Amino acid sequence: MSENHDNVYKSPLGDLGVGIENQLKLVIEIDGGIHQQPEQKEYDINREEALKRWDVKIVRFTNEEVERDLKKVKKEIIDICQDRITEIRKIVDKK
Repeated sequence: MSENHDNVYKSPLGDLGVGIENQLKLVIEIDGGIHQQPEQKEYDINREEALKRWDVKIVRFTNEEVERDLKKVKKEIIDICQDRITEIRKIVDKK
């Protein structure tokens, strides 16, 4: 995580190992082959459930997707960010 970004902070979520963009509450992960192993899959599922309790959205891409078509991945991330802005507004409006 870069220290030059004012809008990024170390997660208060303990050992979940994420930094959260504090306005979008969005985690983007690039997964390598290890995420196909049963133990890692179980860890990922539990971690995602913990993050969801904080209204954090997790988006996953594989290494292969990024290497094969980075332009497409970037577009998807932009689209996801735009959708997330709408979702966050709905969450804030409910409170």
